[in-house]
Amino acid sequence: MSVATAASTWCTAFEKDRDWFVLHDVPQPLSGKTFESGDGQACRFSDLAGKPLPVHFRGSWCPPCLEELPSINRLQGLLWNEGLLAVPLSRYSGDPDKAREIYRQLEIGFLPIFTGRPGGLAQEARVANVPVTLFVRSDGREIGRLFGSVEWASPGMLEQVRAGQLAYPVAPPSF
Repeated sequence: MSVATAASTWCTAFEKDRDWFVLHDVPQPLSGKTFESGDGQACRFSDLAGKPLPVHFRGSWCPPCLEELPSINRLQGLLWNEGLLAVPLSRYSGDPDKAREIYRQLEIGFLPIFTGRPGGLAQEARVANVPVTLFVRSDGREIGRLFGSVEWASPGMLEQVRAGQLAYPVAPPSF
């Protein structure tokens, strides 16, 4: 499936939010800036090369972000064995303990913890408001982004995730 076909497939998943999905004319390289895993390890998108990713920026203070997080968790749980790795990044906080507390409160069990640093990846990727999700190909280039929230684990979205080839068979990562 071509990038244009996969990306246009994504648009159909966001029928009510179609105006909030932006498809890039040319896939954009992502920064070499680091973000951190929950255990403090520095990560780069190049570390995840070969894996198509939805990279979801959120805020711990943002009600729509917190409402959407369980939906992303369900998506990750449903497609884990198909190789999906959702990358949830806190927009402003580099505090993994805060993320762990939110995960505990919301009963998030499938999502890994990743954190960004103020002035880091989110700023370089021009993520000013949250929630926003970047759709990243397996070669590490962003093909588009969605501004706002969606129901990630809905049957239609699951179909679109599979059709958009964001998931593919790999061993589930260990966190």
